[in-house]
Amino acid sequence: MNAAPRTPDDFIPLILYEGNVDLRGPASVRSDPRFAGGDKRPEHGLLEILIVENDPQISAILKDIIEIDGAYRVTGIATDLAETMAAIEAHRPGLALIDMHLGGVATGIEVAVRALEAGVPTLFSTGNPLPFPVPELALGCLCKPYTCYSVSQSLRIVEQIIRGVPVDPQVPLELELY
Repeated sequence: MNAAPRTPDDFIPLILYEGNVDLRGPASVRSDPRFAGGDKRPEHGLLEILIVENDPQISAILKDIIEIDGAYRVTGIATDLAETMAAIEAHRPGLALIDMHLGGVATGIEVAVRALEAGVPTLFSTGNPLPFPVPELALGCLCKPYTCYSVSQSLRIVEQIIRGVPVDPQVPLELELY
């Protein structure tokens, strides 16, 4: 663990982060067999992300945070299972960022199951994570509240897992990998 105090990084996206990070040793290759050869980027080369979030303010902020990085593009925002499946059918994103507590008929867990059936990797995004990991449903969980840094770094790490390349050892505190 780095003993340096955590500095606020929400006001300037993508600044060099010098706060607490969980160093999990040297970079290692973590891959998920469900997504072997999963670098299916479109011509523009950006990882396309579907946001599944029922709070319009959070989804708008999250979209801005994701797209300011320049390496990612949000293909859509869905608020429930039906919108998620329609967005997957229309755009085939490379990742679905799913809130676990959608407040509708289907939970984020049910949405993740359907996204995985469609071949889309998932990352949970929630303020109330499950007390146990569910690697069969998601690559991990990005816990709210998150920062610009934690979103950007988490997406970079998840993308590395999907592509099967060495993973950055600096995992943000808000990200739990399964």
